[in-house]
Amino acid sequence: MFTAVDLFGFGADDIPHPDRLPKLHRLWMSSLPEEAAKAVKKLYKKRKEDGLDPWIEKARKPEWLAQNFDNPFRDWDGAEHIPKSHAKKAAELYRKTRAGVVKLLGNPPENTGEGLAEAVKAYTGGFNKMDKKHFIDTVEREDIAEALETILDLIPDGSCADKEKLFEIFDKNRNF
Repeated sequence: MFTAVDLFGFGADDIPHPDRLPKLHRLWMSSLPEEAAKAVKKLYKKRKEDGLDPWIEKARKPEWLAQNFDNPFRDWDGAEHIPKSHAKKAAELYRKTRAGVVKLLGNPPENTGEGLAEAVKAYTGGFNKMDKKHFIDTVEREDIAEALETILDLIPDGSCADKEKLFEIFDKNRNF
């Protein structure tokens, strides 16, 4: 059996030929480079007749990987209970909020704290808007909070911004 999830950094030439794995009976791969996924499907197609259980999904294009490798919402892409449009919006909301915070911290005006508070409100509001059909449950709520924490961890220690206050703004404004 071979199972891999979110495995990157390899290509079609790195896929072992089926003759090298004669006892392989299950081959499950999810979220892998597109060219590798195509090679696996092609190489192991005939092995289905011999009882191989293949499951290859979420072939990722290089563009997707470049945009989403470090994005904490990349796991939402392809999740059964999360609409694809929401997964895309969540990833974009993270990128936009992170970029805005980086910009605020790079050119700190006197009202950086206000700018950070507005960024947290916009982030939270974006997820409130997406949750009108109530798809956000405990796991997704934790993902959203952890992603915000990752963004707020960019704020240097000792700065005038109060991370706890920013999380309070998040908790106060969220409807999910």
